[in-house]
Amino acid sequence: MTQRLCRIPGNKPLVIRWKDLHEMFGGELNLYDFKRKFPADLTAARIAYHDARIDEHPAGYVFRASLPPIPKTKLCLQ
Repeated sequence: MTQRLCRIPGNKPLVIRWKDLHEMFGGELNLYDFKRKFPADLTAARIAYHDARIDEHPAGYVFRASLPPIPKTKLCLQ
């Protein structure tokens, strides 16, 4: 999630459907149990990534362009 949210174009949110979320994050859970457990896991992830812009959607979740979790830094070689 952290690497993907900061790469989403600002004008084109990404809808990820339950089936696809399950394939990415479901592990050994069946889809029914995954749908029940995922919102709590997402809440835990959002505690660490305050700028994550994710909204519920009837088909799954909408992921929107978000600031990176770790700000970019400049490397200064002297």
